[in-house]
Amino acid sequence: MKGLWTLTLVLAALAASASWSAEHMYKKAKVGQWTEYKTVSEMAGTKSELKMKTTVTAKDETSITLTIVTEMGGQKLPEQTSVIKFEDLDAPHPEVKTEELEKGSESVTAAGKSYACNWVKNKVTSETEQSKSVTLAKSWTSDDVPLGGLVKMESNSSITVAGNEMKTVSTMELIGCGP
Repeated sequence: MKGLWTLTLVLAALAASASWSAEHMYKKAKVGQWTEYKTVSEMAGTKSELKMKTTVTAKDETSITLTIVTEMGGQKLPEQTSVIKFEDLDAPHPEVKTEELEKGSESVTAAGKSYACNWVKNKVTSETEQSKSVTLAKSWTSDDVPLGGLVKMESNSSITVAGNEMKTVSTMELIGCGP
């Protein structure tokens, strides 16, 4: 579940990016392509590290199948498979408001390689009857990285549930990709 939660976070951050689209992320993907990321997070004074490798294992005109391998604290979690329908990616999410704050371009080094990146800084707010979350995220993307192009993402999140606030600071960085 942690791998899918992290994948959902990545999708939300990328969706907030002006340069991202479902077309770019999955429709152009090929079976066998993969990305691997390391995420370091701190919440309530506790740091955690997560590695997640996502591989395209099947694809047709309407959907893509991803296999997700997650390692948390040095321990591998059970492999997960997720089928994503392209039509679902473009569905509106009225409970999520995205505000672009800044954008630019710069070179970022990750996985031992320098990538020419476009970056965007967004404020993403989501509110339901039970909770409210606010995330400030800066994400760097490159056309040279498969599955959406994410090279790096930094985020500061605050979620309030039943009057209790939790804050999380995270950095997610590409550690490998292919082919």
